[in-house]
Amino acid sequence: MVRDTADSTSQMLQNKTQVQAITEVIDARLRYPHTALLYVSFNAKSFNNIPKISCKPKGRIIRIPQNYDPVSRVYNGTWDGTFKWGWSNNPAWIWFDILTEPRFGLGRPGNGSHAG
Repeated sequence: MVRDTADSTSQMLQNKTQVQAITEVIDARLRYPHTALLYVSFNAKSFNNIPKISCKPKGRIIRIPQNYDPVSRVYNGTWDGTFKWGWSNNPAWIWFDILTEPRFGLGRPGNGSHAG
């Protein structure tokens, strides 16, 4: 707070006080595990209201077959049952991720040998 009037010698003086804003600064390294974050910075004077913000997230990195190209959705050669981590919008591999992911999915054991 900043005082913009001089100190009074009277103990009976009352001044009006207003708080217009409070800002808290947290001086710490924060981690947000398993969280997608979006940072947006803009000049508030550019907008009359709070702007609507939308984004098109890429999704999650999931286990996909080693021989699978998620961009072209093509399998190169014969799948040996091993996985790699990669982005994919293939519903079959997203479903496999939901079934086998222990943190938020069903956590079912599966090596993928029954898939594909």
